[in-house]
Amino acid sequence: FGSSWPKCTYLSCKYLCFHSVVAMDAALVFTGLGALASHVYESAINRLNTTQQHELDYTSRQIEELYGPLLGLVSSQMRIFKLMVESYTELKYPEDMPAIIEIVHKDEALRAEYVRWMQVTLLPLHRKGAELVETKSLLFVGNAMTEYALDYVAMVKSYEVIEHKWDANDFTTLFSPIRYPQGFFAHVIETFTRLKDQQQRLLTEHNDPMVLSFQKGVNSLTKRNVLAILLVSLCLSLAVASLLYRASPGCFDKVW
Repeated sequence: FGSSWPKCTYLSCKYLCFHSVVAMDAALVFTGLGALASHVYESAINRLNTTQQHELDYTSRQIEELYGPLLGLVSSQMRIFKLMVESYTELKYPEDMPAIIEIVHKDEALRAEYVRWMQVTLLPLHRKGAELVETKSLLFVGNAMTEYALDYVAMVKSYEVIEHKWDANDFTTLFSPIRYPQGFFAHVIETFTRLKDQQQRLLTEHNDPMVLSFQKGVNSLTKRNVLAILLVSLCLSLAVASLLYRASPGCFDKVW
């Protein structure tokens, strides 16, 4: 090539330097995009896990603090009243409730037994139930529960006045004018069952080994990809620099 060789070498070095800079910039861009993708993915997974955990915690609170204890209380109330009625009469509860009210008013002995059962067992259970729905109202599921709770608490409070009359030997009023809310017991059972199913589903999703393994694998893969891009960028830069130096050791002085 004669005298044109230094010029060609210089241009080749300059060309290679330019493309090495472009390659390094591209590698850095892809590295940044990889890091950003990893951060976005991990943030999304963390938000999902946090949301699932909050939903699981709230559902567990509803079961443990309200619907579980309330189911026990209302079940006991229904069974005890049914036992009392069927122990002293041939009537059935709740089908024959109007007849039960009538016979308790007429039969003095039955009235005494009714008052005794109410004061010893039923009213204490009702007070616990009323206190529960009053203090745990933030855990209610749906508007129907609110209506049931209002009627139930009103019934229990009216019995407190009636009981004071019984203590003064006044038995003119034996039953609350506010009846036990129809559908309350069934609603509590249905809601408790639904919450238990929801809790089990959330536990399964939260602790599913396949889901956890997938999330861990993707997290690890994303981090490995970022590291791989960094290593490729470094190796590419070193390879280009080595090629330039071998082509012309003085090239860097001319270029820079």
